[in-house]
Amino acid sequence: MGLKKQIIRSRGYPKSEYMDHHVIALFALIGMGLDLLGGLFLAHDLFGRRQGPLRTLLRAVLYCFIFVAVFSIALDWRFSLVAGIGLGLTFTYELGRRDSAGEGVAAPQEPREFFSLKRQQISLALSRGSFLGAGAAWAFSINFGLLFGLLTVTAMLFAYGLGFSPQFWSLTIYDVSTRTLIANKEQIADRSSRMQLVKNANGSVDLYVGPKAPSGFEKNWIPTVPGKAWFAYFRLYAPTEAHFNHTWTLPDFEEAR
Repeated sequence: MGLKKQIIRSRGYPKSEYMDHHVIALFALIGMGLDLLGGLFLAHDLFGRRQGPLRTLLRAVLYCFIFVAVFSIALDWRFSLVAGIGLGLTFTYELGRRDSAGEGVAAPQEPREFFSLKRQQISLALSRGSFLGAGAAWAFSINFGLLFGLLTVTAMLFAYGLGFSPQFWSLTIYDVSTRTLIANKEQIADRSSRMQLVKNANGSVDLYVGPKAPSGFEKNWIPTVPGKAWFAYFRLYAPTEAHFNHTWTLPDFEEAR
């Protein structure tokens, strides 16, 4: 009696029928991050949104979550994790130092040299370059990570030395009838802290909006068009605690005399 060979094949599932375990882990981390953020926001509201360790923790978790999530959209998850957490922590530290020092949007600005660096800026550049380089080394290769980290540190030191900052303000004038930028012959619709403006003795800046430029303050002037109504938007980019706790408030327009 001959024996029949029977091959029993275990049923497998094509890849299209199950999710990659990295994707599942990513969704799980996102869910836990959202739960943690929700709890921190609730606690922060219950304590009256005061400045303190809870606010610092909330800011750190929020920034880390945002950076990791954004990087994960198009980059390797290992780079996203290391670089996102590193950037989140360093931004939390930098903004916390500015808040504790009282560097609000209206703080006087000291004259600075063309290229100068502070120890804190050097430390931040080295920290961010290290995190980005470590993430790139883990995700790609050690040589690429070293090169990427070095380039990051160099670029940040150069930016800090030239006075680059993510914090700035701008005043923009719009035409009421068209809801677009005001169309004056000078083609000037805004002024911002990134421009070479005329400053007062205490470091503050006076901006002028009208059909004629005040003598000596032409750099601070936004021309209007006679007979056309206008409205203004004042924007604060990365404002500090002085704005949120209302220790600094934006002055209203005053008629120049």
